[in-house]
Amino acid sequence: MKRLALLICLLAATVVFAQQPINVTNIGGTAVSTGNGTTNAGDIRVNIASDNTAFQVKVTGNAGAAFDAAQGAAAPANVIQEGGVFNTVLPTIGAGDLSAIQLDPKGQQFMDLNYVNGAAIVLGNGTNAGAIRVTIASDNTAFPVNATLQTGANTVGKFDLLGNAGAIMDFAGQNAASPANALLIGGQFNTSPTTITSGNVSPFQLDSSGKLLVNCTGCSAGSTVSLIPATTGGLTFSHLITAATNNATSLKATAGQVYGACVYNNTTYPVFLKFYNKASAPTPGTDTIVFNVPAQAGTERCFQTEEGAAFATGIAYAVTKGITDADNTSVALSDASIDIVYK
Repeated sequence: MKRLALLICLLAATVVFAQQPINVTNIGGTAVSTGNGTTNAGDIRVNIASDNTAFQVKVTGNAGAAFDAAQGAAAPANVIQEGGVFNTVLPTIGAGDLSAIQLDPKGQQFMDLNYVNGAAIVLGNGTNAGAIRVTIASDNTAFPVNATLQTGANTVGKFDLLGNAGAIMDFAGQNAASPANALLIGGQFNTSPTTITSGNVSPFQLDSSGKLLVNCTGCSAGSTVSLIPATTGGLTFSHLITAATNNATSLKATAGQVYGACVYNNTTYPVFLKFYNKASAPTPGTDTIVFNVPAQAGTERCFQTEEGAAFATGIAYAVTKGITDADNTSVALSDASIDIVYK
């Protein structure tokens, strides 16, 4: 009996510890394949561990082509592309749930903006950090953005023009308090203003003290010009009671203008106040007369102009008895009173 038990133990030990060599030649009734190559019915299916580092696993498309894309290269035959789904009614997703990317009927992805630069977006009019800044195209025709309004029924709403400090710049009305950032019209001072050609623009011209220069050439008779009295810069007066000579006088030795002249004749014959464009005392009968102011016996005669009579060289005059330009006949003492206004 003891011998039988010992025999059974020896047989058990042989079954447990002995390993029989196996040479696999067929799998599923098909001869096995070895080496690299495409799969066939004789290959054993295995699972590759998720932490595998021994070799690279390549993913290919159904047709066997690689479908990983390189930047800036031609798209491979079976490139992986993202897709989405169109739903007429968008699904409501709970926290932590997944969902397919939502598309519109044309396959374009829906975008729902919730934040801009970290701030929640705002709707409607107003200013806020969550408002997206946009640039209006220079060839925009949808609405006017300059001073030229489109024809038709287009309506432009009110634009509030604000200064750098954010305050309004438009005036409330005549004689109202000036706003903090009022728009003011300025000008430019030039010692020699440029001659402007037709169609060109220029800033308003100012004098050196900031006063607006105005050219009133061609003003009509109905034009109104208000003169402000000043204590300096006015016209110069000259007064003379004639001597018993031709009274040749240099009134101004440089260019100037005569604005008025009066002659009172205190004798029984005519007298003539003759002007010369000369920088020194004239020589009556030789020098050229510019114009003269005659006065009959016992009368007064005046000449006056608002524009001024120009003398390019100087202002000179003489008083004689004769009417001709060549006359140089002296008057008697106190024959006339001469008053001249010039600049």
